[in-house]
Amino acid sequence: MLWNGKRVWAAAVVLLAATAGCASDKWLQWGGSGRDFSSAGTINWSGDGPREIWRRDLGEGYSGILAEGDRLFTMMRRGENEVVVALDAGTGKTIWEYTYPAPLPKDADQSFGKGPNSTPLIDGDRLVTVGYNGLVHCLHKKDGRVIWTVDLFKKFKGSPLPFGYSASPLSYGGNVILPVGGDGQAVVALKMADGSVAWKGQSFTNTYSTPLLIDVGGQTQLVMVMSAEVVGMDPSNGSLLWSFPMKNRWDMHVFVPVWGADNLLFVSSFEQCHVLRLTRTGEKTTVETVVSPSKVGISHTNAVRIGDTIYGSSGSQRASFVTAVNIKTGEVLWKERGFGVANYLRVGDRLLLLDGNGQVALAAPTEKALNVLGKMDVLAKRAWTAPTLIGKRLYLRDQKHILAMQLQ
Repeated sequence: MLWNGKRVWAAAVVLLAATAGCASDKWLQWGGSGRDFSSAGTINWSGDGPREIWRRDLGEGYSGILAEGDRLFTMMRRGENEVVVALDAGTGKTIWEYTYPAPLPKDADQSFGKGPNSTPLIDGDRLVTVGYNGLVHCLHKKDGRVIWTVDLFKKFKGSPLPFGYSASPLSYGGNVILPVGGDGQAVVALKMADGSVAWKGQSFTNTYSTPLLIDVGGQTQLVMVMSAEVVGMDPSNGSLLWSFPMKNRWDMHVFVPVWGADNLLFVSSFEQCHVLRLTRTGEKTTVETVVSPSKVGISHTNAVRIGDTIYGSSGSQRASFVTAVNIKTGEVLWKERGFGVANYLRVGDRLLLLDGNGQVALAAPTEKALNVLGKMDVLAKRAWTAPTLIGKRLYLRDQKHILAMQLQ
């Protein structure tokens, strides 16, 4: 079959299993409401695949797409400037733009692009963004007016990042939490009201991973993957609760951990993988290695958990496999070819994925196989931004385009 000139390699009609509640109509931060890339509700994949609603050019960047009401928000590069843009969700037309100078440092590694890499954050009437050079903006989401700005590297003397700042801001207790990597100020919390410092602490070297909030025995903890360790911190004051050594030959991590209600934390990087059990007794949290699955390494994309199985892309851009790992035993259930390095969404017990070659696909994974139900080419290469799903509307981007597709 053909769909807008694109070949559908495998097509089927599938009804995704219903989940409790209804599909969210908001995507306000990196990874959605739980920062876990999951969506409730049901969708169909018809024999002709999703229908394209609109498509438009967009500047370079890997920033994720936020959605609230009738608007989308993301970031891009245009020449020597970075641009924060609000789009009409129904048409893709620009509602407002905020542009600011963002020349690349002389030592910037442009092998994979010029950014921006971080995904914005919506908090009430405010939109918080972080650019390639670590410049934070808090804007009015209605019209893009500047409320405050902070230069993370100049103010906090953070660790230089050759590929540009990449962590996505996290909101907690009226503050914006961000890794920086400065001495005594590895992680900072800025007051949402005016950008002033709420707290700062620790001395870990920064990397590309994004902060995550988890609940351990009734205590909210901030999990960060820094350059040589995974750490747990108190998000209210920055105190260190626990740490686990995790180092690779590049001294960098991109992957963000996957957390489960069974207190299992899945962490990975290029050539290593660990399942950690966190246990809280009184005021103390202990970390135990459950298993370290061999031959599994997830680099710069995400992973999702369905039941006791973690799904992610293991390997390099040249040889990547969609991989299923049992989180409790570490057993690699299967590896399947057919996709480049991919980002994933969990919708009920199904996987919706976008790989780096621009293929979007739907699968019904089991313990034995991926079971691809349909896939098609929709974007160019380096489509490294995770999809955003609002109800049955899917938003995707690569380094040149952004588009909206309607699932059934």
